[in-house]
Amino acid sequence: MVKANGVRASVQIVCSNPLEKAYLLDGAFGQEVDMLIVWIVMVLGKLYAVIGRRHGRIQSADLIEGSGQFDVTAVIPVIESFNFATEIRKQTSGLAMPQLVFSHWETVDIDPHWVPSTEEEYLQYGEKADFTNVARVYMDAIRERKGLPVDKKLVEFAEKQRTLSKNK
Repeated sequence: MVKANGVRASVQIVCSNPLEKAYLLDGAFGQEVDMLIVWIVMVLGKLYAVIGRRHGRIQSADLIEGSGQFDVTAVIPVIESFNFATEIRKQTSGLAMPQLVFSHWETVDIDPHWVPSTEEEYLQYGEKADFTNVARVYMDAIRERKGLPVDKKLVEFAEKQRTLSKNK
């Protein structure tokens, strides 16, 4: 038998949750990239550039003693990991070998529905907030892939479009 206090607490939780801010959970791959120490000067900068472009974070970079290998450990979001190994091999000419393993779930820190509301935010970001909202990009990509409606303009510049019929 359920007590009245338990039901009341459950109802409060259920009713208050829709009012909280929405955040996304994103899976993260733990990745290890191995390369020979001989090629480190050529490879390391390109490797860091690819990881940064994919919103990844470097956790450690270690020299494995006695083997002549350099090991870079990083975390990269799952949604950014498509064709990651191919891009690493292409950028480093096959000298770095990535290994992706699912690591954990993490919250995307940005609210996907955020718009500037205070005067300071309007001054800093402008009316449209022209910075890239990573959470919004992830959410729109998933909604588009699943066939759900996406908040996107169909026609961006209607003045520039013309009809194909001739004016008589």
